[in-house]
Amino acid sequence: MKKFLLASLLLYMFVFSANTTRAQISGPSTACVHDFTPYNCDQSSTSYQWHVEPMYDVMISDSTIQNPTMDFYTAGTYTVTIYTTGPTNTFTTTVFVSPGPIIMTNGNVSVCEGGTLSLGATGGMTYSWSGPNGFSSTL
Repeated sequence: MKKFLLASLLLYMFVFSANTTRAQISGPSTACVHDFTPYNCDQSSTSYQWHVEPMYDVMISDSTIQNPTMDFYTAGTYTVTIYTTGPTNTFTTTVFVSPGPIIMTNGNVSVCEGGTLSLGATGGMTYSWSGPNGFSSTL
């Protein structure tokens, strides 16, 4: 009888611990507005339901798949949650969305041949410019 109880207890502990894995969200914790950011639930499941708050400022490519793409409309802090069934889990993460680079010009945007146009930008990591006649520059 003791062996049966011990075996039953060990089996219960194994089954209980095997079903306590949590779904995790992989994807960036920072994004830019209109960046079409990919996210993934690392757990295989029979169903998925993605939810984002505030929900009126984001478009999810398909909220019922394992790896949707999200398009954030405005800068701010968003809460991204995945609900799974088979096994049932919930996981939440926070995503900070920045407004993205800001491009500025100095003076007129029309420049005559041989003239000078000053361009500037902030909020990005690298910048590249291109123009007529094969002009390009990378900063």
